[in-house]
Amino acid sequence: PPRPALRAGAPPPVLPGGPMLVLQGYVGYELVFTLQASTLAPERTIAATGIRSFSLPEGGMVSSSWASGEPGNHTRMVDVRWMPSAAQEGEHDVCFEALDTRLVASEQLCLALRITPQPGTGPAFSSPSPGAARTFYI
Repeated sequence: PPRPALRAGAPPPVLPGGPMLVLQGYVGYELVFTLQASTLAPERTIAATGIRSFSLPEGGMVSSSWASGEPGNHTRMVDVRWMPSAAQEGEHDVCFEALDTRLVASEQLCLALRITPQPGTGPAFSSPSPGAARTFYI
């Protein structure tokens, strides 16, 4: 759908940009990150109303939306969650945009989600040995 025209003097909401960010995830482990969009508008009626995603991998979702601030200087945050399966190993490009009360969209923010096999096992306790009895005095 066409984007609504931007009214003079009121910039669209802003998602932080720059070079594409790569987030590392592992097969079978939930990947969770938070996105934040802000409005800095001279019109005191404009607020960031949502963040939507494009091309989230199967099973991914945007959840836990919350906001802070006042219209004109307003922030919207969302959590993005995804637990990749073995079939989803590799790199996935995902884009997001923020919307304000006028339904004006920000520029897109795109991330690369790099999914690799499960990492090796972590550290293990070597002492006490499994099944060993220990006595504690209080």
